[in-house]
Parts: sequence; C-alpha cells; structure tokens
Amino acid sequence: MHIAAIFLLSALFLFASSIKIWGWQKFIFENQLGMFQKYGLNRKTMFLVGLVELFGALAI
Repeated sequence: MHIAAIFLLSALFLFASSIKIWGWQKFIFENQLGMFQKYGLNRKTMFLVGLVELFGALAI
C-alpha cells in the first residue's frame, strides 16, 4: 500500500476515535451518540468503538 494512503487512513481513524473517546468536536459527537442511542447502544459502547478505532490507527 502506498505510504500516503496509509498515513491518510491512519489519520482518519485517529480523528474518528478521538471524537468518540474524548468528545472534543461537539457537533459530530452529539450526532454520533444519537446514532448509537437510536440502535440501543450507550456512551460506553461508543467509547469502546473509539478504542477499537484507535487501535486500528496505531496498528496500521
């Protein structure tokens, strides 16, 4: 895989996970939390998904 594509994919996973873990981007965080709640999931589940995304970013 091309190094630029790896970097871009890793950055995307880091960005997505940081919002789910720390909730620093309020608009996106609230929309994602609403989606999780719509499917019967809670904040804890969203946090765990964020950790999986963080692991993916670091593993790439």
